[in-house]
Amino acid sequence: MVERLGEKESKEDVEEVAETIFKDVLGHRSGYAVGMGHMVIPDPSPLMKKSRAFIRLSKENQRNKSDAEMYKSKLDAMMTDIEALKKNFSEHEKIGALS
Repeated sequence: MVERLGEKESKEDVEEVAETIFKDVLGHRSGYAVGMGHMVIPDPSPLMKKSRAFIRLSKENQRNKSDAEMYKSKLDAMMTDIEALKKNFSEHEKIGALS
């Protein structure tokens, strides 16, 4: 196990290997990784991966993720526009106050 940890160079790789080692050594219970201190979602079984419901939910999940990313980018663009409007309004008020 330690050899596997020594083979990795980046921090993400080390964390991934550390989680794998925790699972291998300590095991896991449904919904909880022993010793990790946080909830985990167990990997689906091969039979479950072939299930129509699983495939449908997986596709729906991907669609929802892409929709969420799209809406997040739209929100970011709107927030940028609002900041620009605030700046323009502030400048307009300053000009009006000087007149």
